[in-house]
Parts: sequence; structure tokens; C-alpha cells
Amino acid sequence: MASGWVIKQIDKAIKEIWLNEIQSDYNNYLLLKEDALKCGFYHHLRSRIGDLLLENNLRLFPEYWFTKETQEIIKGDIWKFKNYMNTERLLRTQFYFTVIYEEECTWLNWMDGRSISNWADGRVTELVSGRIDGEQVFEVYSYNGMNTRIK
Repeated sequence: MASGWVIKQIDKAIKEIWLNEIQSDYNNYLLLKEDALKCGFYHHLRSRIGDLLLENNLRLFPEYWFTKETQEIIKGDIWKFKNYMNTERLLRTQFYFTVIYEEECTWLNWMDGRSISNWADGRVTELVSGRIDGEQVFEVYSYNGMNTRIK
């Protein structure tokens, strides 16, 4: 089991990568589909903290969709994500739910208060992006209590 310090370093790197490298990759049209997002994220993560990754159990569940029908799909993915999280061998693992939503949004987070106060509490971070007032915005919603001031 990784120490609290190591887990916080991984968490910090993931959040900084989302707000810096992934946002830059997106703005430079390098993320063409979901697999490009996954590959880019893993590349940046390994470049930044490769040695720590070898010593820790890290899971990313990325989704990348382009159509307006995605709200129900993403909500369904949250249920798949929750069920995956609750397997016994993953009970101490941190999870990162990633969505790039290329539509105008009123809000960016996808998890509701019940999720946040129950199964996501202490274990989940949402890395999300969507258009707010015409601008593609990247945000971090940290429910794991770590590195909450990353900008």
C-alpha cells in the first residue's frame, strides 16, 4: 500500500496534467477520440511521475464523446464506474472520472450530491471539460480530499 504522501503526489500530478497538458493538447487539436485522450494522459503521467506509478495501483476511467445524446451515456458510465470501484481488490484505490463534453454547459460536474457524500467520498476526482459561455473550460472536482487548490 502506497504512503499518503505518494498518493497525494500522484493525485496532484493527475490534476495538474488535466489543467495544463491535457487542456493544451485539446486546444492544439491533439485529442481526436477517446483513445487519444487516454494515450495523452498516460504519456504525461508517465513522463511526470513514472517511477511512482510503478509502485502504486492507479486507475483512470476516461470517456470522450462528441454528440448531444451523451448525457445519458455519461450517467450510465457513472454507474459502471461505481460498480467497478466497489470490487474488493480496488477498495483502497483512487479513481479519476474524466469527461470532455463539447457542448454548452450550465455546470461541468456529473456526480450528484448523493454520489459525492457516499461512494465517491474520499476516492474520486472528476476531471471534466465543457463549454461555458462559448469557451471550453477544464475543471477539477476533488472528492478525495487531496490537492483541492490545484488551478
